[in-house]
Amino acid sequence: MKKPVIIIIAVVAFILTALTTAWAKNFYITLLIAGYNTSDVMIIDTNHDENNKEFKVIKTSSKDDSNVLAILTRNSFGIWNITQKQEKIDNKTINTIGWVNKGELKRFSFKDGGTIENEWNIVYCGNNALKLIEFKPGQIPENVTVNIQQNGATYLIHIISFSSSEPLNNFDVPFLLTENGSISTK
Repeated sequence: MKKPVIIIIAVVAFILTALTTAWAKNFYITLLIAGYNTSDVMIIDTNHDENNKEFKVIKTSSKDDSNVLAILTRNSFGIWNITQKQEKIDNKTINTIGWVNKGELKRFSFKDGGTIENEWNIVYCGNNALKLIEFKPGQIPENVTVNIQQNGATYLIHIISFSSSEPLNNFDVPFLLTENGSISTK
């Protein structure tokens, strides 16, 4: 009678350990199931959406080494799901993904009340750079921050507007990169 009890306890302990490990590693398991490379994950942003659910914006690659931008959201049970993704079609296209970080009270005056500003984000990613990516003076709109990360022909450009989405709507990054001779469209 002792032997079956020990075996049952060992099996239950093994199952609980496996479930705990799977729950702790479910971010990477989600990426594996989707067919993405888990050793090539770059977390661009981590935040909480308007429902207070954690999300991560990542750059990774698929099995054929094409760039992938994705937004993963953690549900109420702590399980990660891919809620948005942009996969590269060919070497001429630039992957793009955008999101909004919820606003906070930035300025307050007794006369006008408070001003709530959101953080508008767009990321461009590609592997068709011909030279060091730079923007010329006057090409970047006011209230916009640009972060460029480049390694040879591969690049990631993260653009943030702190006022509204309007500056980003008028900021045509692929056109400017082509005009500046920074990327190849062939």
